[in-house]
Amino acid sequence: MLAGDVEVLRALLRRREHGRRCDGRWDDGHRIAAVVGGGGMRGAYTGGMALLAGRPRAATVRAAGADGATLMAIPPAVLDAFAATAPQIKATILERTARRLPMLHLAAMPLFQGVDATVLAEFNRASNWMRLPGGAVLFRQNEPADCLFIVAHGRLEVIVEHDNGTHEVVAHVGRGECIGEMAMLTGEVRFATVRALRDTELIRLSADECRRVLARRPRGVLALAQILVTRLRQTTAGRRPSATVSTIAVAPASDNGIRLHAHVAEKLVAALTRQGRRVLHLTRHAIDTRLGAGSANAASEHVLNHRILQWLAEQEGEFDHLVFECDAAPSAWSARCMRQADVVLFVAAGSADSAPAAHETKLREGALGFSETRRELVLVHPDRTSPYGTERWLQEGRFARHHHVRAWNDTDFERVARLVTGRAHGLVLGGGGARGFAHLGVLRAFEEARIPIDIIGGTSMGAVIAAQYVAGLDVDAMIDLTRKEFVDRNPITDYTIPLVSLISGGRMSRVLGRMFGDVHIEDLWRPYFCVATNLSRASVTVHREGLLKYAVATSIAVPGLAPPLIHRGDFLVDGGLLDNVPVAVMRQVAQGTVFAVDVSQRIEFKATQEPYAYLSGWRALRDRLRGPRPAQVPSMLKLLWRSTVLNSIHRSETVEKLSDVYIHPDVDGVEIFDWHALDKAVAVGYRAAAEALETRVSGNATTSCRLAKWHNGVTSGKVKPAARAMLLTSNSASAI
Repeated sequence: MLAGDVEVLRALLRRREHGRRCDGRWDDGHRIAAVVGGGGMRGAYTGGMALLAGRPRAATVRAAGADGATLMAIPPAVLDAFAATAPQIKATILERTARRLPMLHLAAMPLFQGVDATVLAEFNRASNWMRLPGGAVLFRQNEPADCLFIVAHGRLEVIVEHDNGTHEVVAHVGRGECIGEMAMLTGEVRFATVRALRDTELIRLSADECRRVLARRPRGVLALAQILVTRLRQTTAGRRPSATVSTIAVAPASDNGIRLHAHVAEKLVAALTRQGRRVLHLTRHAIDTRLGAGSANAASEHVLNHRILQWLAEQEGEFDHLVFECDAAPSAWSARCMRQADVVLFVAAGSADSAPAAHETKLREGALGFSETRRELVLVHPDRTSPYGTERWLQEGRFARHHHVRAWNDTDFERVARLVTGRAHGLVLGGGGARGFAHLGVLRAFEEARIPIDIIGGTSMGAVIAAQYVAGLDVDAMIDLTRKEFVDRNPITDYTIPLVSLISGGRMSRVLGRMFGDVHIEDLWRPYFCVATNLSRASVTVHREGLLKYAVATSIAVPGLAPPLIHRGDFLVDGGLLDNVPVAVMRQVAQGTVFAVDVSQRIEFKATQEPYAYLSGWRALRDRLRGPRPAQVPSMLKLLWRSTVLNSIHRSETVEKLSDVYIHPDVDGVEIFDWHALDKAVAVGYRAAAEALETRVSGNATTSCRLAKWHNGVTSGKVKPAARAMLLTSNSASAI
């Protein structure tokens, strides 16, 4: 060490009395402080990780002890000068700092907040740091439980293996959460298998040490109990685990050399930012600029790797989302992006060659990360074209989901941003014959409330209305089309010899053909699904691809009324038999807020006279011939329909629990097949949705007032005579 350096260090000495702050949380971190006297900590130092990573302080440090402490503040320039002659200095600082990381993570967990420093130190001594690569299993179901784990950074999934051989993901565990505490506390075996969804670092705490310390700290037991109760409540409610995505990698799906994925990454970051999310866009250049040249390509065994991982973990804690932009060709940086990602978005032009590109192939082989990392496809189209031929991209289950965007359409990218990050708005429309026309009023209310619909699905008439919406029609056009095809043409009057059904189904087939043409579900701008009942297998069939008109036809084929349709050798009929309001399906295909619209009636067919043993057809004919008074016997069509949806109505409470916003229009005055009640049903649907959404959007004064004005006018009787005219002529909000 040169004499000049010694003088510099002496000039940096400073005294801190007991209780005085040495370093504060969120200080700039541009120095390391070494303890040269006092406090019983001579030779220790603080601020190493903040200096090496170039980040603000992670904690506040105060002088302890009656004698205080004397510190030496070492700026980066001086440290670099020493490191030039003794390169091991930085490595030593990094190694010693890494030993403190478990304690910092423990202190930040709710389980350990407020714990005495001595007790925390005991936990720290009993813990050890471990790294789990993406795809690796942490522990398996039915193994003995001898420890719990805390996620320092990364992501885990919890998988329950059922007796019939099936597997179910029941939870996700992210940064700062613990896993394995239930079996540890009860002394039982592991109830599930846990594996890493991406590269994950964990802190392992032995069971014996945890029990010993928790016995001295009841508050810790309470914190664990709260965690367990929350998870139990989610399981009991039947809700799937939240899958909020925090890290996203964007990679090319084509090897044509065009950096379209960079454009999508920028638009995605901008969309997330507009939605109020804190987003960091990470590229090779950004990492090298921030952490030093060559950092982006540092190998996993390189001394810089721990520094990069720690820095990325800090960013994940500071930002809601990290968007990693891969290189145009596979590289060490691309591999790091994919290893850190919760989901990888593969980007290509809609007209590009669909053959798997290098990034996708290497990821599936495990050469660029965890082969089972969730993969989604983003196809980019010119503004004035429609998607076509998407099916060729979806062979062999290459992607979990696909998205269509127009290159410069911000609304499209905002929809993708919500879907990818688990904040989607999903709308489920139930079946109900003419009562399903109420869905048109519901859609009107959503437009006027400016609540975007990112994914939509339905059953029976709900499938028809949802399909019209994703086909690109506005609500006015949907009402006009529905009036033309259902009111004016009545598609259920083509009666046939009743060997299989009362009607032939040909007229309904032509109606759906005129509505949807030869459009495929996978070519729609928004994700769509509809539900049918598989009579052959006694199961639910969910249509998410294929001809739209055919999928809708299977969902609306009321057994007995219309003939079943054949699909892959099975007979399919109306989805209302098993799932009239498919909220559970929505929960499976998308994460976020689920709006459910149920137009079924809990009570129907009430007799006004004493019952008789059997319902007679002659009695029914006599009732009809007597004139306009209400018939005492329901028609065959009504009986068939009621029988179709009875099971779903019986489970309506479950539907309400599974949905975030449950809308149940009062359609009591609308008969099942009364197509002429279109306007009345639309008005009822609008009123019910306006009432339900008013609370949801109460923070938006303009929206609330607009909805409340219509709702109050209808209920007070001021607008009732003009309800139909208002619904058909009012200006809708800007396109969603």
